[in-house]
Amino acid sequence: MTLIEFICAKNGELTAKADGLFLHSSYNPSKESERFAQNLKVELPEEAVIIIEPGISYVAENLREIYPAKKIGAIRLEKSFREYDGLFDFVLDFCDDTRDDSELQNLLLGKLGEQMIFSAHFADWEPSKKAFAQGCARTHAAIKGAMEKARTILVTREYFEKKWLLNSAAFVKYLRNPVSLRKKIGMNVLIVASGPSLHNALGTIREFQADFFTIVLSSALSACKKNGISADLVMSTDGGFWAGEHLKHLDYSTVLALSPESFCARNRLERNPVLPLFYRDGLSKKLTSLCGFSGGVIAERNGTVSGTALEFALKNSSGKIYFSGLDMATARGFQHENPNEIEKNNEQKDDRLRTRSTRCLKSELSGESLGIYLQWFRHTDFEPGRIFRIIDSPRNSLGRIQDITTADFKSLCEKNHGQAIAGKKEPLQKDFFVRMKDAPQNPQRITPHLDDIFDDDAVSQIFPLTSLSLRRNPGNNELKERLAAEVSHLRAKIKDILND
Repeated sequence: MTLIEFICAKNGELTAKADGLFLHSSYNPSKESERFAQNLKVELPEEAVIIIEPGISYVAENLREIYPAKKIGAIRLEKSFREYDGLFDFVLDFCDDTRDDSELQNLLLGKLGEQMIFSAHFADWEPSKKAFAQGCARTHAAIKGAMEKARTILVTREYFEKKWLLNSAAFVKYLRNPVSLRKKIGMNVLIVASGPSLHNALGTIREFQADFFTIVLSSALSACKKNGISADLVMSTDGGFWAGEHLKHLDYSTVLALSPESFCARNRLERNPVLPLFYRDGLSKKLTSLCGFSGGVIAERNGTVSGTALEFALKNSSGKIYFSGLDMATARGFQHENPNEIEKNNEQKDDRLRTRSTRCLKSELSGESLGIYLQWFRHTDFEPGRIFRIIDSPRNSLGRIQDITTADFKSLCEKNHGQAIAGKKEPLQKDFFVRMKDAPQNPQRITPHLDDIFDDDAVSQIFPLTSLSLRRNPGNNELKERLAAEVSHLRAKIKDILND
């Protein structure tokens, strides 16, 4: 444990020692921090300056004076200096040295995002580099690892952002039966995900499904149908083509909660009642607004549909929320409860050289994104005592989400059901949806406004990695020309969809 001492410098200001090493000047700490800030070489495109363990943090004010347009942040390695966190725009707390490298990387990505981490200038407060050598080394390793993850995410985003925009164009073109929530959901909510832990709860869910408003995530739909579980709402937010595979057997009468950016086959958009999930930002918002959409539900962007479903339930219901199949960890063998449509497709490609066991092993080893999602569930400040995960052998903690076993869940269901019968309560009518009064008309009217949609911010969103490269190399004319050609091609494809 590091011994931190606070003492007076020669000029009367406060200074500090860590195990006898001065973290600030013993004569004039503020003058020292002023020189540090002036000597820091921060490039123009960078949006943030982040100091690794700035101690008493005199430097925050100096940096703000020199870089008023940039965010000033800190990575804290010593809890004794937490009282100075308010001097920064944001602080990442690395004081807990029990966390592994992956957790620190995910903490960086969660706070900064995949674009800002490349637009941030990280700098050591030199005395801290000596006093907290091990912590600084771990921090730099975490920054490097987070940047590698961020690059992978940006490459993925650059691929999917175009798909999301094309999906949004199809959404406004083909949607025929949009619905909205008639009222707040006045009963307990059950969210069904497709993790392997769902298996043990299927019987109880089937038996007591009438007592819940049941949200089935698309990947769990086939398993629920096989086990006689009906969905009050099916939710899908994935933009990839394979997302449509999970919806192949969806009844046309079932309400489908869908973001405009999600992939959905044309026949579903034309025939199913759809509850639009509108994000607060992005190009899908511009498209739907121009097309005259109103109503639907405001949804929060989340890396996983499980997170979107949970936030939907928190905002639009008043009861408790139970989550089944939310493992947030890789498993041995199948990663989802079967039947699963993607698994069905994949097993058709199995042969003697590419066996099912080899394929399942690869899935076991590819759980990197789960770590990021896990951090969101673990660190979000949910209302205590309202959210429960049904799981018999948890391999992780989800913070304020309370774990209960399948047996405990069944006991709760039996108790609540028995009380309702004893009180002669009528079963709640699940009449929660109403057709939107002003369904969208004439999506072709968007076409003249496509140039307005494709402004600089939009291009940066659709092509994040390319735009980031251009910010750092503005004279790269070849990259500019390639980007302009891609934007033109994408604009033409959207016109084709809207004018179909």
